[in-house]
Amino acid sequence: MVFSFCFVAPFGARPSSFLPATTDRHLQISSAVFRGAVVGSQAYESPADGLIYTRTVVRVDEVFKGNLPTLVQLVHRGGTVGTRGELDGSTPQFTPGDERLFFVTRRADGTLFATRGHDSVLELTSSGLASGDTALQQLRDLTAGGPLAGSDVTDQSASTKDLTSAAISKSPAPSAAAGSSATNLIVGGDNIPARFLLPDRGDSIPYLIDADYLPAGITQTQAVTAVQNALAAWANATSVRFRFAGIQSFGAAAALITTADGAIRIQLHDYYHYLSAGSTGDVLGDGGHAWTVSTLTNSGWTTGGNVAGNDFHKVTRGYVILQNTNVALQTLSTLTEVLCHEIGHVIGLGHSSVNVGETNPILKQAIMYYLVHADGRGATLNSFDTNVCRQVHPAYNTPPYCDDRCLDIVTTSVRPLNVAGVNSAQVRGYDLQNNNLTIATNSATANNGRFSLATSNITYVPSGFYADSGRLDPAAGSYYDVIYARYSDGTNASPYMKVRVLSYNADSYNEGIPDSWRLSYFGNINPSTGLKHHAADDADSDRYSNLQEFLLGSNPTNATSNLRFTSIAPSLIQWQAKGYEVYELRYSTNFTNWAIATSPITPTNSIGKATCFTNGGPRQFFRVNRVP
Repeated sequence: MVFSFCFVAPFGARPSSFLPATTDRHLQISSAVFRGAVVGSQAYESPADGLIYTRTVVRVDEVFKGNLPTLVQLVHRGGTVGTRGELDGSTPQFTPGDERLFFVTRRADGTLFATRGHDSVLELTSSGLASGDTALQQLRDLTAGGPLAGSDVTDQSASTKDLTSAAISKSPAPSAAAGSSATNLIVGGDNIPARFLLPDRGDSIPYLIDADYLPAGITQTQAVTAVQNALAAWANATSVRFRFAGIQSFGAAAALITTADGAIRIQLHDYYHYLSAGSTGDVLGDGGHAWTVSTLTNSGWTTGGNVAGNDFHKVTRGYVILQNTNVALQTLSTLTEVLCHEIGHVIGLGHSSVNVGETNPILKQAIMYYLVHADGRGATLNSFDTNVCRQVHPAYNTPPYCDDRCLDIVTTSVRPLNVAGVNSAQVRGYDLQNNNLTIATNSATANNGRFSLATSNITYVPSGFYADSGRLDPAAGSYYDVIYARYSDGTNASPYMKVRVLSYNADSYNEGIPDSWRLSYFGNINPSTGLKHHAADDADSDRYSNLQEFLLGSNPTNATSNLRFTSIAPSLIQWQAKGYEVYELRYSTNFTNWAIATSPITPTNSIGKATCFTNGGPRQFFRVNRVP
């Protein structure tokens, strides 16, 4: 297992935090150095490991070290392909036509990458004031007699066909109605950044720490405290919150763990050689995140919501990796500073500047400056850091949120079927600031019926009396018909949610209960056959009508099968549930005033479970409601 990860790790040589390096040092540690112009970039999914990479074709205009072809290709981890995206704070961002000074290094497989991330693709300007312009003149002076000896990288020759090959998946084009004008954020191929959603719901982002190896002289207690201090700096400045989920051996480089569980994996070492493959010793750490891409075409709505007019994708996981063998991290304050910087990348921030000669003190003194300060500051943010982060996670007014709903449609000879709770779902909007919210819908299909909205209730009227269709798997995302909705507080908007039709079920008696359901539990479809088989009856005398039992997904012939608590403990509450329904857990100390104990919960099976909920005091009561 270890050897397989070491084999693919060279593609991950994308450090974010660096020690300073002179032009001479940069020249020394690179396989080849040249001036060139970007022809184009294309993201693709590797068939070998399923990970995303970006290939960039560059025209070589002036060589300072090594032997290069006319067109050369560079490969970096990350990019946007289909519905997946991943980037970190150091991945070079290229625009066709960019003229840059390139310092590149070979990997073990021969491919080339920017030696120190975007610190190695220096911008060139006509003014001659950029750091790349200064380095360019230095290189010309050093190589007045011809290019220096370096690697022969002509085998990495490229063609414009490399940008159009059928084997390469193009990054998605931005929706005409979606976009972002936010600045200094990590963005994918559609120029839309991504964000964690749990803080909008009042929930915390879980983080795990792999402390198998640490910088020399640093104890595990000190390292964990450094992580906590780094996280606290961002939490104190914004609405983002974090929750410690434990110490864990990851068994692989954190960046290569593709579990989309919304957690941040903080690896305090580089045992798996993700950073050190091709490293020069200047690398201190790397941080980034992955996201899902799903933009509603007609409206431009995104799964990460909208903050002050800027659209976002949804982050699915984050990661930090540190180079524990670097002597700089043996100083606790520097370790804390690097952690804080990399966590900034995890929650969406790019660098304040990649100019080694940066003259703007706000940019240079930011925790997100690309070079480590190593001046004892630890986890200290400045105005740049907080202002940029608040574009993603506002300090006060967080976006609202709502939850997906599923419908199992009952079809009868009567249309519309006027039975409360049947063929409808309430789409409730929530907001931590209790703002006035408005709901909007979009992109409804009408394959077998039509949706309508009244206040927050979405009702579906089937276009006919259909036989049983069978139920689609709610986890698969499929539907017969669908409508999208989201809430707005006037400044921010929630991610879009979906109301999906999963099945059609025949009801011959117009009571709102499918024939197949009656047959399964009562042995016949006629409610007049047998006792208490009508919708309003209570067959098992548990105080839930047969219709309520159908809606709750419970057994009408078993008095213990209904919406009720099955386990109550200080840190865990469980109840009988129906998968993919939405439940609210509320608490009270006096049976009069009830408050939400945690954000709404959508179980995926018959067990509803809450583990993180508000403790209202030494004596408190709970109740659970299914959202109708």
